[in-house]
Amino acid sequence: MATAGPSIKAIVSGATGATGQCLVPELLKSPAFSQVTVIGRRRLDIDKVFEVNQEEEEASGRLKQEVVNFDELTAENGQCFSGNDVYFCCLGTTRAKAGSAENFRKIDFDLVMKLAEIAKAAEVPHISVVSS
Repeated sequence: MATAGPSIKAIVSGATGATGQCLVPELLKSPAFSQVTVIGRRRLDIDKVFEVNQEEEEASGRLKQEVVNFDELTAENGQCFSGNDVYFCCLGTTRAKAGSAENFRKIDFDLVMKLAEIAKAAEVPHISVVSS
């Protein structure tokens, strides 16, 4: 009996951070994942240390990148969430990098919640959040 190919589609936020930079290459190396979409403020450049050929992954459609302004998230951003099976939220910062307690909360709580709401509205069935 033939088995179906990979079918899990994932979307990841925070892919340029410490955790996300490790997660995305692992998802791409896994035969279980057919597509990985990265949503972030800037494009992700996967280091060759992770043994993933970013150019090939993008050309094949397995790796997609969506650059967004997190300060201006709207329901339209939900389009890149649609059709995904899992959302990995790896967003986070430190109080020092955020510059203030208010900015820290904006990133570590408000933005995480907003993206979770967008994922829920897009009917992503599973959300995993990594947080300090």
